[in-house]
Amino acid sequence: MNDQASNLRKMLDATANNEAKVIAVVSGKGGVGKSNVCLNFSLSLTQLGKK
Repeated sequence: MNDQASNLRKMLDATANNEAKVIAVVSGKGGVGKSNVCLNFSLSLTQLGKK
């Protein structure tokens, strides 16, 4: 198959062995700092060289 998404499929196949991890930050109430936690956590992961 040679279409616009062929490069995306190749990249997906190359990373098929990697497992994605999902972390959900939730609260039953607004204004408790979920966005702040997510931002700081993502910056920390970036500093560790994670994607």
